Amino acid sequence: MWYHYIPTPTHIMSTLQFSGKIAILLGIALGIFVFWTHSQQKEEMRRLSGALAGVESRLTALESASQWRRSVSGRKQHDTHGVAEGSRENLAGGVSGGQSDATAALQQQVDEMRRVLAERRLIPPDQQSIDAAKVRVLDAGSSSMEKLEALRLLRSADARSDDVVLAMIAVYDNESDPRIRADVFRQLDGVNTPELREPLLHAVSEEEVPDVREEAAETLAHFLPDENVREWLEYLRDNDPDEDVREQAGRSLSFDGNRR
Repeated sequence: MWYHYIPTPTHIMSTLQFSGKIAILLGIALGIFVFWTHSQQKEEMRRLSGALAGVESRLTALESASQWRRSVSGRKQHDTHGVAEGSRENLAGGVSGGQSDATAALQQQVDEMRRVLAERRLIPPDQQSIDAAKVRVLDAGSSSMEKLEALRLLRSADARSDDVVLAMIAVYDNESDPRIRADVFRQLDGVNTPELREPLLHAVSEEEVPDVREEAAETLAHFLPDENVREWLEYLRDNDPDEDVREQAGRSLSFDGNRR
């Protein structure tokens, strides 16, 4: 005869104590990982900010030197002793050209480092970076990834204008990679441009990839209390085969309830 094993209260308590110790150890490990990740991010921010300050300092020094040379050249432009006019012009042109090249190279480094820091939300983007990002999004020659990088910066600056949104809808329509399609909706979260509503509804009703439906469901929250949007979110919450999509649809509906 086979007998079922019935654990004793002592065995149950021992198992629970062991499970509790495991949970504590996992909690400690998670805390260490979070602290380490945060420290790494702070260190990267210090490193990039330090490098940016160094490049800007060199750029300022070059600009000061260039201004000094122009001032000296202006004082000596009528001096005809020692060097023929043509030789002076060639010399000035060589110095000025080398100076301009070095200054332009440093300025390019500064702009690139500012862009990277702004995209990682370590510093607020300046107007020059915002304008450059808009140009990149609207440029037909930019790749989908380049446009997404620019959109991330514009999102951090709260500068996603209607023309930018329309350009990114075109990226969604023409892109075959579901990761990029999902990221388009992720970076447009918080936008309620009317033309975005239909692509979002198409995504939640037609997209086969759960990540795309999930991102679309999150961004649709900002179109509530539109009844059609509400019906689709309720349908997703109750019927979508993917758990993450169902949970996100529920959060989006809750967002509208909290807003009211």
